[in-house]
Amino acid sequence: MTRTGKDAASRILGVAVALFPPDRRDWGQAMRAELAALEDPAARRRFALGCLRVALTRPSTLRTLGYPALMLGALAAAVWWSGRIGYGPLRWAVLAAAAALLAFVWWGRRPGALGPVGPGRVPRLARACGCMLVCALVLAGAASVASNSNPGEQAAVGVPIYTAVSAGYLFAFLAVTSRATAHRGAVPARTLAVGGGVGGAAAAIWVAVLATARPMPTATAPLIALIAGAVIVAAVVAPTSRRASGRPLTGRAKDGLIAGLCAGASAALLAVESLTALATYGPAAMIPDLAPVALTRADDLAQSRSEIQDPYVAILLLGGLLAIALCLSAIRVRRPSP
Repeated sequence: MTRTGKDAASRILGVAVALFPPDRRDWGQAMRAELAALEDPAARRRFALGCLRVALTRPSTLRTLGYPALMLGALAAAVWWSGRIGYGPLRWAVLAAAAALLAFVWWGRRPGALGPVGPGRVPRLARACGCMLVCALVLAGAASVASNSNPGEQAAVGVPIYTAVSAGYLFAFLAVTSRATAHRGAVPARTLAVGGGVGGAAAAIWVAVLATARPMPTATAPLIALIAGAVIVAAVVAPTSRRASGRPLTGRAKDGLIAGLCAGASAALLAVESLTALATYGPAAMIPDLAPVALTRADDLAQSRSEIQDPYVAILLLGGLLAIALCLSAIRVRRPSP
């Protein structure tokens, strides 16, 4: 004797079956048939819950449900954190910026110029790292505007600038890691690896300089030279790799351009965020005395921690320009002719 009524076990199994991808719907049919053969209510519930556990732990299900949950969690965190901002227009500006950037991330999951992410570990890792870097930039920007003594100016100018720069970086990371379409080819994984690797190495060199100097240097000219060197190295290495040797000359030139822009943008962003972390949390011995007229040593240190970050705004904007160029170059990658 079989049961076909819509009891709790049937509803639970219905949810589990709905979570399976189309190529696994035959699993759902088999589960329904096995559930129909069970009579004991407890056994039916145990079986349905087991099927639901299997469906929820599948990687495809985790990706499907994880993104919405992550987006909602991030938005809820932004609403909670912004409660400490007393000036209403500034709080709403911060929330609008957070919602817009989260919408762009969601857009990156849809088929188009920014998504979805390409297959393979390199594009997925590059996109994840890029999104985390942008997240760190947004958090630092939000903390900066929230602590500023002129909230009206920050709501009208500071938040839009931070949002535009963050969106530029985000668009670049999404576009360069998106999968191929009928009209556009994907950026090769080796190009992403070279660009990200060279950019990360350049940023690591600068972090080593900052961490070992006492106090930290205030000039940014050496960093600009380091970023330029990263762009050149990546642009030269990517087209000459062994796997790229069989590609047409135009394809190799495009690989070099994208790798160079990727290296420059990632090096600039990593260097700025590293400096921000060291200036905010580093020991006092690392901080140069940039406010000698301060009334107390504590005021001198606090003002110096803030002022040492000012020259890096230009580095952040430079990286933003490289990111915009990277985004446009990645979008214009054409699928090779068969």
